[in-house]
Amino acid sequence: MGLICPGGTVVSAACSNPEGTGNPCACTALQDLAGVSSADRTATPLSTVSPWNNLAGDSYCQNGLLTVECETVGGVTLPTLIRSSSTTAGLEGSVPDTIRDLGPSLTSL
Repeated sequence: MGLICPGGTVVSAACSNPEGTGNPCACTALQDLAGVSSADRTATPLSTVSPWNNLAGDSYCQNGLLTVECETVGGVTLPTLIRSSSTTAGLEGSVPDTIRDLGPSLTSL
């Protein structure tokens, strides 16, 4: 059995050893969030669009269809804000339960 995040989510295989100072629970939560469709791309899942298609191999704190602002505390990088970068359309679908694993680090969604 792999690492279990605070909300009970098991870390995905792709996020079990994230590059740099990334957080496995944050990586898994953001992968799941990438499964939400983007309304401005005709309901294409974000997981098929770079950089969301390779969160484990890339820093997840970069610009794309979502803007993720991160903060590093004690050597661990966690998302503090996640928002849609699109001004014409937002996201379609429900926020995944794994987002709760980000706990108090995520202050704005």
